[in-house]
Order: sequence, then C-alpha cells, then structure tokens
Amino acid sequence: MKLTKRVLAVVIAALMLAMMIPFAASAATTNVTFTLSYDMPESETAGDFEWTVYQLATLDTETGALTITATNSSIVSALKASDTTNSAAVLSACDAATSGFGTANSHVFKSGDDDYAYTVTSGVYYVKCTKAPANATQKNNSIVALPYYQNNAWQNTLPASQNGSTDGQTNTIKLGTKFSTNPVSIEKKVKDVVNNTWGKSTSQQQGKDVQFRTFVTTAGSADERLASYRITDSMNNGLKLKSIDSVKFFAEADSTTGTTVPATAYTKTPATISGTVTEFEIAFTNAYLTAETAPPFYSNKYIEVLYTCTVLDSAEVGNNMNVNTTTMYYKPTDATDETPVGPDTAQVYVYKAGVFKYDAATSDQTPLANAEFAIYASQANATAGTNAIAVAKTGTDGKAVFVNSLTDNKEFKFAKGTYYVKETKAPANYNINSEIKTITLGSTAVPADLEEVSFGDTPSKLPQTGGEGTMIFMIIGGSLILIAGVLFVIVMKKRSAK
Repeated sequence: MKLTKRVLAVVIAALMLAMMIPFAASAATTNVTFTLSYDMPESETAGDFEWTVYQLATLDTETGALTITATNSSIVSALKASDTTNSAAVLSACDAATSGFGTANSHVFKSGDDDYAYTVTSGVYYVKCTKAPANATQKNNSIVALPYYQNNAWQNTLPASQNGSTDGQTNTIKLGTKFSTNPVSIEKKVKDVVNNTWGKSTSQQQGKDVQFRTFVTTAGSADERLASYRITDSMNNGLKLKSIDSVKFFAEADSTTGTTVPATAYTKTPATISGTVTEFEIAFTNAYLTAETAPPFYSNKYIEVLYTCTVLDSAEVGNNMNVNTTTMYYKPTDATDETPVGPDTAQVYVYKAGVFKYDAATSDQTPLANAEFAIYASQANATAGTNAIAVAKTGTDGKAVFVNSLTDNKEFKFAKGTYYVKETKAPANYNINSEIKTITLGSTAVPADLEEVSFGDTPSKLPQTGGEGTMIFMIIGGSLILIAGVLFVIVMKKRSAK
C-alpha cells in the first residue's frame, strides 16, 4: 500500500511537470534593439553626461504579460496600471525614485561616445542619466517599451514621444535633445562713484568707500545636487572689507530685483568684520544644498553678492593695483574635487599729486625749498583756505608730493578729478604766489606715477617782517628819540639859568 502511494506521488509529480512544460515554453520573449545617441543641439554646450539602462520588466510577446523586475513599489504600481504605449506614469515614478529600478545593463553610455545600439529582450526599460555636469539645468530621462501592442499587432519602433525625435518613428533615442545646460560663469564689477554705473574699474580717494558686485551662475539641479558651493573674495593691500551688504538669488540675468538668500543657507567667513579684513567667503551649507525638498538655489540661475570696501592709504598708483578678485567653487555630490570658476577682477584707481617750486626771477627755474602748499576739492575752499585735503612742503629739489600731514609724511591717494592748489607759505625772502592753480588727475587711461603743478615765486623787494630792515628802522627811531631827549634837557637848563 505504501509502495502504491509512493508510485502514485511520483506519477502525479511527473504529470504536473509535464503540464508545466508547455506553459514555460509559451513564455516567449524576443530580442529588440534601440540606439542611444548624444545629439546636442548647436544652441547648447556639450557636457559630461552618462546614462544607465535599467530593465524594469520583461514582456511575453505571446501572452502580453509583464514580469516586473523593478522593486520600487511606486514603479511596480505604475507598471501594473499602465499599458506599454502610455509610459508617462512609469517615467514619472522612475524619476521620483532613487533606487529599485531593476537590472542595470552592463554598458554605460557616455556623451562622448558614438551611437550605441542596445540589443535586449522584449520589455520595458528606463534610460536614466546617472551623471551630469553641475551646469545641467534640464535632464529628461526616457522610457523604452519594445515591442508594444497596437492596432492588433506588435509594434517594434518607438513612437516619437518616447525617442525625443521630430523626424518620425525611429528606435534612436536622441538624448541631447532632452537636455539643456547653463554655462557656469562669474562676473565681477565695481560701482563708479561718479555716475553710479557698474564697470570693471572706478576711482576713489583714500578713506572713502566703493561697492563691488559679484554675479555668478548657480550650478547643479534638483536632480543633481551639489555637495558644496562657495564664493571667495580677496583684496590686495589697497582695500579692506567694510561690509557684506546683501546676498540674493536672481531668476534671470536682466532681472531688476532679486530674492534675499536666507541667512541660514550659508556661512560667512569671517562671521564678523573688524579691523583690516582683506578676504571673505560665502559658503552654502551642505545641509541646505542636499535638503530633501529642493531649495530655491536650484530654481534660480544666479547669485549676487554686494559688498563695500574702503580704500586704504596703502593703495598704490598704476594699473593692476588695488584689485578685488573673486572665484567660485562648486562640487557635485558624486565628485571628488571642487571645480573652480573664474577668477574675475575689478579694481580701484588712485592718484598722487605733487608741486614744483622755483624762483621765477631765474631763467633756469632754480628750485626752491621750504615752500608749503595745500590742495582743495573746490575753488571756494581754496579761496577761503578751508577744508584742505592734503598738504605739501618742497625739498631742495623744489618738489613735493601731497601728504596726509607734514608730520606723518604719508603720501595721500586721490580719486580721479580736478583739484585746486594754493601756496600757504613762501620760502624765506620770497613772496607767496597768490594764484590758485588747478590740477586734473586721471586724464590718462592708466594713472601716471605722479602728476604735478608748478609755482614760481619772486624774491622779496621789501624787507620781510622780522628781517634786518626792521632792526635798522628801530635803531634810527631810537636815535632820534635820544637826540630829542638831549635837546630837551639842554633847553630846560638854559631856561633855568635865566
């Protein structure tokens, strides 16, 4: 009896196995081919892209049944609810997922590669951009469903809606048409203190302020996040940082208003400004850049940083002096090193002014020492002798550079413009030249090392107050008084004798 049961069990098992064979054979799949092509439009800039092809499901071409290999629940639900010609829901689910796409094809397609044909079993595939440059502003992925059943027949060519083509049905997916890039750039400018326009240079007097503007493009996207993004700024010894005035997002380059970046989105180094600060950094935090909900950083194209610097008395005359330099660095989350952008620069020109003093009575303009001068911003101040900007005292060569004061003797640095020079003290035995002369600084494109104005003094024809001539008059006057006194005494004695 036991033996009979065992034999029966074996027979049943054999029958069941035999019944399964036709069904297994009926699970028919066929090979299909589609090609990836990186065909970037001329209006775009080629970048470093990579794509991976994932098999979401296999398709039985006899029964139409899908065997789903994807494991992400949202993708599985979309595959079950959609037919293979309507891939929008499946694509949306795949784009929203970070994993669970199923089996990855061994070949990774790169933007620099020639067209590549994938021969795979019939099914549904997800073409996902797995690497993109940080300046990619749009990167649409693709769904490939081949073959699909339509008009009572299996269709082996992709509809244009899936392949990105506008020239009819083809199995070549033109990936370049589904991407756009925004060149990462940096622009540095300084506000002209006269006309308030932004340019690459301006001129300013020592001790006064200028405003700089850094305008940089953002990088990355909501899909391709950044691990870091920072803006660094450095000044040479002619400038110091006074304040960081604002940090704003701009949606477009020509927008007139921006949106203030939340202070929690970035750190400032130094955190507070005191003393002589010649460099600073604005660094967006990793937590902000990689937040679960994509921050406004990725939906804006530009970042503007406005800040004010003070011109120091150590500012230097000449080209490529008093330069402010900005560089931006960014790093995608899958990158090892930061990518620098820039640097870009803007500068502040300063000028030196001087005088030459000479004897106007000589044909060779003999230089005169110890003449003192003051320089003024206006004719009215020069006439009144008030609010002098700087002073000067000539040496034995008759020359002098205007300085802060005659005691510290530090050269004064002027802004471009017209100034008024007046002599305040003449050398001994010379008359003061009462003329007020103008000097124009910045008349050349590049500041000259020194621009000066000349004054000629004439020798005094009359004794100066306190000179030897005064003593002579005092002696003569005293003698006359003494003679008068003697005569008075004589006269009085004669009257007494009478």
